[in-house]
Amino acid sequence: MKFHEKHKKIFYVSGMISMVVLPIVCYWFIFSNGYLKEYKSINYAFDEAYSNKIIKENPKLILRNNLVYKFNSSNENEKFKIDKFQLAIRKLHKSNDSINGLKVHFGKKMYY
Repeated sequence: MKFHEKHKKIFYVSGMISMVVLPIVCYWFIFSNGYLKEYKSINYAFDEAYSNKIIKENPKLILRNNLVYKFNSSNENEKFKIDKFQLAIRKLHKSNDSINGLKVHFGKKMYY
């Protein structure tokens, strides 16, 4: 009868090192660079009535000066306002003004 000899177990040393060391190095890299840092934020908003109250109490808080243009009829009837509005746009564009602005309101009868 022939007996089989037991095989010697061959350990692949570099493979064993990479199995142990590589995850440790990865965890260290992730935590040291702050990749798992959790950021939080708080939603903060003012009620419109409250903001109007603050502006009435201290008008210097108004940062922008807006000109309001309201159009509510046909182009022919609003021709003067449209020309005035276009002139204001050109003027703001040339001056690169960031404080003043324009607001446009279109009524139900106006088409654009």
